[in-house]
Amino acid sequence: MRTRTLLWLVFITALMVLAAGATVWQQRRSEAFIEPQPLVVGLEHQLNEITSVSIKQGDRSIIIDRSPQGWVIADRDQYPAKIEEVRRLLLQLTGLSRLEQKSSDAEFLGPLGFGPDALTQPLRIELSAASETFADFEVGVTTPDGLGRYVRLVADGSVWLIDGTLSADPTVPAWAETDLLRLGSDFLRSITTMQRDAPAFTVTRQGQGLDAEYTIDPMPDGREIGSPSQFAKLFGSVALLTFVDVRERTDDLPSPEATLTYTTSADSRFTISHWTEADDFGELVSWITLDFEGGQSQRKQLEQWAFQLTPYASGAFAMGIDDLTFELPEPIDDAAGPDPGLESGPQPAPE
Repeated sequence: MRTRTLLWLVFITALMVLAAGATVWQQRRSEAFIEPQPLVVGLEHQLNEITSVSIKQGDRSIIIDRSPQGWVIADRDQYPAKIEEVRRLLLQLTGLSRLEQKSSDAEFLGPLGFGPDALTQPLRIELSAASETFADFEVGVTTPDGLGRYVRLVADGSVWLIDGTLSADPTVPAWAETDLLRLGSDFLRSITTMQRDAPAFTVTRQGQGLDAEYTIDPMPDGREIGSPSQFAKLFGSVALLTFVDVRERTDDLPSPEATLTYTTSADSRFTISHWTEADDFGELVSWITLDFEGGQSQRKQLEQWAFQLTPYASGAFAMGIDDLTFELPEPIDDAAGPDPGLESGPQPAPE
């Protein structure tokens, strides 16, 4: 009787343990499979209500606003932005979901890409609608498997794992059409250069490709035409001219250090004015403005802006006469006879 009772007690205890285990497993399973919620709630229904996108990472930032003329880069004097890039970002945000909430304690933020202990600075994205914040969050590091990323909501400080990846570049080239000119060197006939405190000169090109020949007028005395590669660099400066930053062209711009006037084979002309100035970090950077003659209406829209170039692109606009020519060697005067010190034959030994 005691044995049977003991067996029943063991059986009932086992059932209770299994029931408790099943309850815990079911609870954990429910927590693991919480239905994801959108990263930006309601964005898919209010895409057309978004009026501003702000992107910032460290010292770099950009603000893109909706205007009656379309999307513009607000902190670059309303320079036109690429609408397809704005749409791409907004649509990308609508497809991202919060999968799991993470600890927002300061000690755990650094490895996720947030706070002062983060190895890299987080990317901050803010969306506004009718001058009110619609969404504001920071983007941290990517998960080790590359399939997700961590975000931190600025409003409440909560940290979430999201599905997919998210990136946005806070620089002008990512949001503007940066191509200024695409003119092959064979399309150019001559370039007249006027540099500060130096005489003007004109380089004329005849022929095409590797058979091209160049002349300089006026040619300085004692100098000769230099390397063809230098002329190729000068005439190729507008083959693919792009910029990395832009601002409005105003009357208080620095005076140009060089002005280059290009004449094309179609007898059209345009002028590029070039100067250097220190950026926010004290580094010298190159800027240009463009002016077009005649009825080049589509290109004349560029005249209202000043453009910052890459160091490589700007090199051609600073080329002077010494870069395109070389100094002729001094002629040897045969009439003067040989140098007495170079006479052959034995020399008397010093006493």
